[in-house]
Amino acid sequence: METRITTPTTQYQQIAKAWSVSREKYYEQLPTLTIEEILRLSAPTLAQLRKSRPRTGQALIRSIIVIALGEVRDFFNVGKNISDTQMALTADLIAERFPDLRVEDLKKCFHRAMLREKLFDRLDGNIILRWLSEYDAERTDIAATLSEQLDAERCANASKPAPDAITFSQYVENLQRAADSGDKDAAHTLGIIQNLKKSTPAGVNKDTAFFKWFHEQWLPYQNRKTPSCTQ
Repeated sequence: METRITTPTTQYQQIAKAWSVSREKYYEQLPTLTIEEILRLSAPTLAQLRKSRPRTGQALIRSIIVIALGEVRDFFNVGKNISDTQMALTADLIAERFPDLRVEDLKKCFHRAMLREKLFDRLDGNIILRWLSEYDAERTDIAATLSEQLDAERCANASKPAPDAITFSQYVENLQRAADSGDKDAAHTLGIIQNLKKSTPAGVNKDTAFFKWFHEQWLPYQNRKTPSCTQ
């Protein structure tokens, strides 16, 4: 049976296709998530959706945003409501100004406005762009905090010894046994360690010298990168 690998590009194309089939229904069925939940999604941004359909992407994005704006217009009962022409123009401005937002972000922002905002006279593009600007600023702060939390978790996990971890002395003993059994690679590595220790100046910890060489010379030479958890 043939195994098909779904890349982000093909995934975004599939989502764009689903939007094209039934945009109103697709938007209606989108859950209203928290900002943290949206940031953890693998869903495409507006820019990625547009890029996934080179010929019709811009029209697709505009129609999706217009659907979202139409829901907002229907909710607010004001004397000077946003017109169809204004919605189309506002949709283009949103796509241009907020390309990194997802459709889920738009729904979250607009639903939050429905709960919080009190409009007494009018609804227009400037008001909607202000909502999105405030939402985007809050989203950026939350994204930064979330990134710091993930970095802290990674560093905490990195500091925990692996279940099968061994000390450096045990590592050298294992190398010695392997070398005595005829392992040429082990003998070569053991020779490097021993030569380094012999050349270490008096008063300098030989194990410390080895680790310094290992991280500063051997690992870079092997093109292996180890993320640092210290500033």
